[in-house]
Amino acid sequence: MVAGRLRAGWIDHKAGMPVEGVPEPQCEMRRSKLGGYVSRQSIATGGKLMVWPPARRVAVEGRLTSLLLDSSDRLCAPDLIEDAARLAAVHLRWLGLLDGGEPCFLRRLDLATDVEFSDRTAGRAFLDAVSRAKPVPGCKLNTWTAGHGAETVSLYEFSGKRRELVGRIYDRGDKTGDRPHGELVRIERQLRWQGTDCPTLETALGSSWTGEALDWTQKMRAEKVGAVALDEHERLLRLIEDGSVPTQKGLRLLGSLFVMQRRDPLVWWKFRGKNGPATRRKHRGELEELGLLSPSAAVEVPGLSGLLGGAREKWDALGAHWSR
Repeated sequence: MVAGRLRAGWIDHKAGMPVEGVPEPQCEMRRSKLGGYVSRQSIATGGKLMVWPPARRVAVEGRLTSLLLDSSDRLCAPDLIEDAARLAAVHLRWLGLLDGGEPCFLRRLDLATDVEFSDRTAGRAFLDAVSRAKPVPGCKLNTWTAGHGAETVSLYEFSGKRRELVGRIYDRGDKTGDRPHGELVRIERQLRWQGTDCPTLETALGSSWTGEALDWTQKMRAEKVGAVALDEHERLLRLIEDGSVPTQKGLRLLGSLFVMQRRDPLVWWKFRGKNGPATRRKHRGELEELGLLSPSAAVEVPGLSGLLGGAREKWDALGAHWSR
């Protein structure tokens, strides 16, 4: 019966929506490569609807906050999966895909923790260090850069011709566009199960997922960067951003720093004419007053295991936040 409705391209609802205030889902379906059907857009739960008629399986997949009808993009505690599954089941019953009492399994789980760097230079150095990791045999790293160093580092595991994404470490600020590069880094582990390997919802909720998040990074063999020093350009940009140096003055001094670091700075200053040497001395004095020509203090970059050590505390705090 369901297969016939799917071939028509739509799943029609059986009756009125049983939950007041919850919108009715949109369910235009398309055929997937694996023989099932996938909704062309998110249904009202905020997730994709997937149906496999021969296997008698139905799945709803999406970000946990979206499945909870929350429009935010924040992380939330794994124990809220049960609430999301209950809400998704309401929509599936409304579509006539569930009668009630069917077993519920977990098909995919993405575990993530955010690390905020007080000094974004350390965050950039950390991403660059991870991108140079030497993964164990059977695994491969892919790095994507955006012109200012590593932005996303993905670890894949190969089993024959099959490639599985194990996890990602990426700059969250670059993705959302609201943070400078290196300030907020997300470490994400992706778990997937197929068929009879899928754990029941009760088993999943009773598991400690912190170990899973920590274990996969051992396959990367990432080297630790000891310390990184800020260059003069970066230090001056920070002074401009926090208002310590007026923008126009800061831009003039940035140009002077660029000229000073060239192999032939005197040739460049000659373009300034007779006032060139005086301008050079003036700018140099201003840079010295700001402490930019003295060596920068080194920034200590933490190792990967140290960053992940607080994952359990972060997730516990998320659970406490959502319970309020």
